[in-house]
Amino acid sequence: MYLLRHCLTSAGFRVCCAHDGREALAMMKDESPALVILDVMMPVMDGLEVLRHAKASPELAAIPVIVVTSREQDSDILEALKLGAADYLVKRRSCRPNCWRG
Repeated sequence: MYLLRHCLTSAGFRVCCAHDGREALAMMKDESPALVILDVMMPVMDGLEVLRHAKASPELAAIPVIVVTSREQDSDILEALKLGAADYLVKRRSCRPNCWRG
């Protein structure tokens, strides 16, 4: 996620990062972001649980959420999309981010 954060900030976007799922949910409420990017594997509350709470909340439900994670099991993908994720992207182990292309 560090590289993704770097690419987004380099492109001029303001990026807020949470250290765990509970903090991510609180930040969503405080910041009202235009977009949320979640990893499935987060401490305290995993990304799918954050997504479940966000989509059940009237104040957060309209915020688009993209899940970006190394977990590529069909069950995780289907659950995230069923819960309302806008997309589910699987991280590759060795890739150069698009922002490196110049």
